[in-house]
Amino acid sequence: MNIVKLLIKLQRFFRPELKKNKAHAKELQNILEKLKKKQQVLENEILLTQDPELIKLFQTEHEIIRMQYKKGIAELHEIYQNIKNLS
Repeated sequence: MNIVKLLIKLQRFFRPELKKNKAHAKELQNILEKLKKKQQVLENEILLTQDPELIKLFQTEHEIIRMQYKKGIAELHEIYQNIKNLS
């Protein structure tokens, strides 16, 4: 039983696509954190701004960031699914 577990762990260790997926997931998590912070800053700017043109500009930028964040989350779930299937 211990030999089988050891072989499974070695197999996981030597799979380059698994390492690549994990590194990509970590990088994507960092990017998503930055996008979330940027989104919160824009929300605050929208609340504090009185100029309607600036509000519209901030709302447009906020919508773009929200869509990027949403796509990033979907990709991250896909990467985690790939990692789970490779393990």
